[in-house]
Parts: sequence; structure tokens; C-alpha cells
Amino acid sequence: MRIWLAPVRYYQITHSGKLMRDWIAPSLVAAVTAVLVLINLKTIRIFERGLIDDFNPMLAMLAGLYIAALTAVASLPNRNLDRLIQGDTPTIPVLERGTIYQVELTRRRYLSLLFGFLAYLCIFAYLVGIVAKHTAPLLSPLIPADVATWVNFGGLFGYFFLIASILIHSIVGIHYLQERIHRASSKPDAQRPDDKSGS
Repeated sequence: MRIWLAPVRYYQITHSGKLMRDWIAPSLVAAVTAVLVLINLKTIRIFERGLIDDFNPMLAMLAGLYIAALTAVASLPNRNLDRLIQGDTPTIPVLERGTIYQVELTRRRYLSLLFGFLAYLCIFAYLVGIVAKHTAPLLSPLIPADVATWVNFGGLFGYFFLIASILIHSIVGIHYLQERIHRASSKPDAQRPDDKSGS
């Protein structure tokens, strides 16, 4: 189970502004987009030759792109990547010998977690779109009319939350690759958990 959930460890990172990027901004974008789609259901298609068919080719392409970026970051010989992130350095909990430590992240590890997370989101959103496309038309007649709007909103909100998260975190990844990894850092390399324990 840990292997399947490993990519979402990105959510365990502690960093200023991360609450906004992870939850608040995607939720706002998803809510507004879901409402706009519901208001214009007569003109906007969702399933057959609709939004899902528009998004899925992009998601498939992005998943491959992020996996390639993850490979490049993991193997790129750049000393700046192995330095701690300047300013408010992100941390992630690591279990070592029965004790949980907050480990500061280097740029390389942060980007690895980010691109692994993005690849996971793309694959998950792609699968959600396929399942929804084939099951929603079958299930919609079974949903009572008085709750159908809320069910539709919930489904659209969840799907657009994934899309918004991919968009927002893609911008963060582009920023780091374009600018942050080229900045010299005065911080040393990250200290291993077992070094902190004094053993």
C-alpha cells in the first residue's frame, strides 16, 4: 500500500504557501469552474466528445513529460540541486529507526517529489475521466432529481480539483527548473536523519 501512495507524500511536505497551492487555490478554481459548467450544461459537453475527451490526451502527454522530468532531475549533475532550498526550507517527515524526523529538502529531492506527484495526478485524473465517461451515463438515471445537481457538482468539483492541482503545481515546477535551481545557495547539503540522532 505504501508503494501506491508514495507519490502523494508530496502532501506531507511542510512549507509556507503550500496550503494555498495544495488546497485553497485548486478548490477555488474547481468550484468556480464546476458552477460555470453546470450553468452552461446545454452548451458544454462533459462526456462524449466533451471536456473529458479534451483533457485526456493532454493528461496522457503530461504524465510522460513529468516522468521524463523526474528522470532528468534525479540524474542531472548540478551541484545546486543538492543544496537545501533557501529561505523557508521545506521539510518532510521521515521514519528512521522508529523515530519520525523532519528532514529539510534539497532542490533535487523537492523536485523529485513534485514531478512524481504530478505524474501520479495525471494518471489518476486520466483514469477518473475514463471511468466517469463510461459509468456516469448509466448511473445518472438512478440519481433522484432533487440531489442530481449536488451530485453533478461534486463530481465536477473533484475532477476540476485534479486539473487545477496539475496546472498550479506545473507552474511551480517550471519556476524551479527555469530559475531556482540556477541560484547559488549558502545553505549546506541536507543532514541525514541518523546524523541528527547523534548515532
